[in-house]
Amino acid sequence: MKKTLKRLLAAIFAATLTLSFAACSGSTGQGGGGGDGSDDPETLDIYYWASGNGKEYMEKIIKAFEDENPDVKINFTPSSAVEGSDIYTDPDNVTTDIYFTTQAGYLAHKQYLEPLNSVLDATTDGVKVRQRFGEAFVENVTTDDGNVYSLPWANSVSGFGYNATVFEEKGYAVPKTTDELIDLCGTILSDGYTPFIHYAGYWDYAVLTWMAQYAGAEQFDKYWKGIYTTETGEEKENDISLFRDNVAKQKAIEILPELLSPKGFVYTGSNSLTHTVAQTYFLNGRGLMTPNGSWMENEMRNNLTGVKFKMMKFPVLSSLGEKLGLNDTQLSAIVSYVDGDATAAQKAYAESVNEEIVERIRQARGIVYSERIQHATLIPKVSPAKELAKKFLAFYYSDKALEIAETTCGMMLPLTYSDGTTRKHPESDSTFVKSCAEIYGNSTHIIERNYMVPLFYNGGLEKFWHYEPVNTFTYISSTTTLKNFNQYEETEEKWWTENWDGILTDAGLI
Repeated sequence: MKKTLKRLLAAIFAATLTLSFAACSGSTGQGGGGGDGSDDPETLDIYYWASGNGKEYMEKIIKAFEDENPDVKINFTPSSAVEGSDIYTDPDNVTTDIYFTTQAGYLAHKQYLEPLNSVLDATTDGVKVRQRFGEAFVENVTTDDGNVYSLPWANSVSGFGYNATVFEEKGYAVPKTTDELIDLCGTILSDGYTPFIHYAGYWDYAVLTWMAQYAGAEQFDKYWKGIYTTETGEEKENDISLFRDNVAKQKAIEILPELLSPKGFVYTGSNSLTHTVAQTYFLNGRGLMTPNGSWMENEMRNNLTGVKFKMMKFPVLSSLGEKLGLNDTQLSAIVSYVDGDATAAQKAYAESVNEEIVERIRQARGIVYSERIQHATLIPKVSPAKELAKKFLAFYYSDKALEIAETTCGMMLPLTYSDGTTRKHPESDSTFVKSCAEIYGNSTHIIERNYMVPLFYNGGLEKFWHYEPVNTFTYISSTTTLKNFNQYEETEEKWWTENWDGILTDAGLI
């Protein structure tokens, strides 16, 4: 961003150059820059959070934009640090025109942000940007004042990365249900391998997906609006039951002790690993599965070992089958049926089941957790280059820029191409990216954190649980005292009960 002092100095400097040129050449002042800055390039300062997608694709997009706009100069600042909060913590000294960052509670400070409605209404490749996001998404990110303050710059899909080399050698079937996943872990361990290695925070993707499977996508979306629907159908808004008594949360978390607590199911020390170390260890075969996202291969491009690895969808929560009156074999048969790889017997069974049950499982299977909303583009309201920033953002959503992102880093795109497709160059995809693209392409619902109401962005809430379940349940050593699920639930209930009034106060709801 060109601050006032910076602009004043530039003007003085330009004027000095003009006078010097005139004095030396006898010019009347019409040569050079003319003294009015009209020939100076426009400047745009971009901050970019260089995370799993890397910075190479963004550098190419910037180059393409500058080629089309030769009077524009872009200052590009990639960083592994997460920035953007200075927009509202120190607004007088912000030096960035547009942030490509990750921020959760930015709506608590929307008075400092430039609305992006005009970007949605911009036309790229003959189609409005809002059409390429889809009206459902646009509606979901529109605030009560009718404005959109952030649009995603990247997308992802999450699941279990798995060692396809070993899976194929040992004949392991990709599990369709969580009970099958638990059984598979026992088999893997008996064969001398470690089932899981993880970065602890990535288990959130699995838990949130399982919550959405159990509650249904529509109900899960309401959670982010502070609305909880009880098992009897009663809706409660901004109520403690959303966090303390949430049955979907309970069902999603209660399987973690079976996956993480048995000795040998998790690589020793996983809870203390950074995400890059955990991914490196996974690629070295120290665990056969890891909760992760579609960014993993690109992020690990310098550490690839030659092992073939893929991404699987998170299996369907077995307790959903129980809820629908199915045993796990029956649930697995229907999941296989909706996946399109059922045996003849499984197909015959699925076709004999009530269509509503099959459709409910189809919807659950289609749920894929993404980090789309977490990849936030923010433009400070005080930026003198905000119109240029919005122009660049509209270009970022063009077919040309999307192709750069797809072919450079294998990104799952944040919106569609102008013709409605999600990918144009599958020939450039690796085995891993192909497996991620298959998951993304077959998903019917994208589930993501969406802090659009004060309960979340003012109340300081980012999760539906307070105590991290992974840290509670993961086996570390024979001297570790692990809580069982009921003990975990008791500590959760106590915390929410004791802190609820303070959360409502912070959120401005009481």
